Amino acid sequence: MKPKGTCYSDVVDFIIENVSINDDHVKIVHGRLTKPNGIIDHAWVKLSDSRVWEPQSRRYFEENSFDEFVAGVDAEYSPRQVLRLLGSTGNYGPWTKDEREFFLD
Repeated sequence: MKPKGTCYSDVVDFIIENVSINDDHVKIVHGRLTKPNGIIDHAWVKLSDSRVWEPQSRRYFEENSFDEFVAGVDAEYSPRQVLRLLGSTGNYGPWTKDEREFFLD
């Protein structure tokens, strides 16, 4: 298991190493998951083959089974959008609505 608190940077590393930045079928999700200790802010990757890569466990899940733990989705990004936001803000996220509107519109 990875240390807690690195999910946003872990998903960026994952897409850089494993995904074409032009693949708009891949979505990087910033949202919330239900865990035994409550609801947490989190990031994960929805792949084009209906799997989800979860950075804390570093495992793949079927999207429909992973969705049972999703407590809410704040934003979904293409790989290209994530890299643009990272380069523009200097952080891995989560990004504010103002940052999304300024750098992606």
